[in-house]
Amino acid sequence: MRCLQENFGSRPPDLLVGISPSLGPCCAQFINYRQELPPEFWPYQIRPDYFDLWRLSQDQLQAQGVRPEQIQLAGLCSRCQAADFFSYRRDRHTGRNATVIALRSADE
Repeated sequence: MRCLQENFGSRPPDLLVGISPSLGPCCAQFINYRQELPPEFWPYQIRPDYFDLWRLSQDQLQAQGVRPEQIQLAGLCSRCQAADFFSYRRDRHTGRNATVIALRSADE
């Protein structure tokens, strides 16, 4: 967020943010979460060893000043719902997903 503010003059309340298909709360299992995740993530545990990383991302964005209505969540788990997206947890091999980001001038 700081990079966007410092380099482009972006204001968090003006940003439109998309959270792409990613590991969903249905499949975000971390058996050794106390070793794998920082303590700040632990409140996002929704049942034993499962975490809502989507909610975590939304809360982090809002804490930086992005308005909730400016956040779009795809709500697709890349492991069990979105077979067109790479998932190491599903396929045991990596790949790359891409995101397109655009800046609009203040005149638009």
